Amino acid sequence: MTPTYHTHLWVEFTDAANPDLNTAGPIDLLSVSDNASLGGTQSLHLTVAGRTRDGRMWRELLNVGDVFRVGAHRHSNDGTAQHTIIEDAIVSDYQVSEQMSPGQYSYTLSIAASGLQGVLEADAVAWWMFYGTVEGALRSRGALLPDDTSGRLDKVLANYANRVAFHGANWERAGTGLRERMGYHLRSLSPNVPILYNLSVAEGAHWQIMASAAELDLHEFFVQQRSEGDDRGFTGGFVHHPTVNASSILSSADAGQGDGTRPYIILRPKPFPYADRNGKPVMTDWNALPLHDLTDRRASTGSHGFGHSVSAVRNFFMVYPGYDAMNDSMAFTLGLAVVNRASISRHAYRPAKFKTSLVLNDGDEGSMIDLARDLTWRMAGQMNRMDQYSQGSITVPLAPEVQAGDRVRFRLVNTDESSQGIFQGYVTSRAHQWQLGGGATTSLSLERVLPESTYQTPEWFVEGLELAEVNWPAPAHRNS
Repeated sequence: MTPTYHTHLWVEFTDAANPDLNTAGPIDLLSVSDNASLGGTQSLHLTVAGRTRDGRMWRELLNVGDVFRVGAHRHSNDGTAQHTIIEDAIVSDYQVSEQMSPGQYSYTLSIAASGLQGVLEADAVAWWMFYGTVEGALRSRGALLPDDTSGRLDKVLANYANRVAFHGANWERAGTGLRERMGYHLRSLSPNVPILYNLSVAEGAHWQIMASAAELDLHEFFVQQRSEGDDRGFTGGFVHHPTVNASSILSSADAGQGDGTRPYIILRPKPFPYADRNGKPVMTDWNALPLHDLTDRRASTGSHGFGHSVSAVRNFFMVYPGYDAMNDSMAFTLGLAVVNRASISRHAYRPAKFKTSLVLNDGDEGSMIDLARDLTWRMAGQMNRMDQYSQGSITVPLAPEVQAGDRVRFRLVNTDESSQGIFQGYVTSRAHQWQLGGGATTSLSLERVLPESTYQTPEWFVEGLELAEVNWPAPAHRNS
């Protein structure tokens, strides 16, 4: 039986500069447009009736910087679900729109907002200027001791979040700041290099400072709605939970409960299938991702489009440690690489080489080569055969439970009913569209799309890969 869906979205303001806002009565919500992607700031656009029910103008009650949340209620044949789409969205601008035509008149207010990550992207470390040169230098040097900025990458970023980004961020609502409103779950590959920031002369946005250390070739760094205890299958690392859930001061009619999720900063190793140091496939991280089954929505899928591209193809892989006594020349002399020779013959030489800091300074040559082998094989497995993956988008009835960084299982329209018509893909972004009286949809941007049967065949991901020892002799120099 084809599912039947009924959807309802609501908005609740939790902080406002104008105290008259809480006397405005129910908000007449007309539309919601929400976008969230890996590495990007979540953004929303709301449209509400331009006047309150007692005739006051919303533009006189609202201010930029006001805070709200949006939730969604979806009822279908198989049950009812409530979800929080965003918590602590901050109004960035609003505009009044008045339209007149014969026999018609409308007066609406459009509100644009961004998630809490926007605070970390805007607020900067500037203690050396903000407090004066001498006092600021002492303040910043005392924030992170040498031990706080060395060791595991996830530990370093947790210390930075606790002692600098959350502690020093110049943003506060109702007596609470980012520490009480935002959580994190940070887990990195190990071992890791000391990351030493000289904060006495540092000035830059908190998010950029953290992202610059995240080794994005091997990790993902983004914000996602999560509830306490929801680790998405990635256990371990460093976790901090929000402690404050702001109460509503004003809401739209028939406000629901949401699901209690809050914004969390996520650092995790890239979760795609990879190869271990012996070239054997590893599916553990991929299989740990949430998998949303959308196959029951095949008949009501609004649109889809998928394709292949050669732009992501890489076929020579080399990760070499950034070690004090080891420069690029030594890396190529002592290192190793993983290659796909068939891919080089087909697509030409397309290398992926970079120096990593994921090694402790007390490592020796043997440990460095072992690390290089592990990371090179890992990257090779994750980037192998990229020309055979699809990427594209699908549109389904409102699915607020699906988030960027999850997996989906789906069936394309007009494909056969057998298991050959079922695919899996990785969600890189999702967009919700809802309009009063017009229904709601979710558009998902997907990459790494393959038939589900391929994801059940681990050997596919390492096919064609082989180890190539890179042992070039040092050049001889004649005395001149």
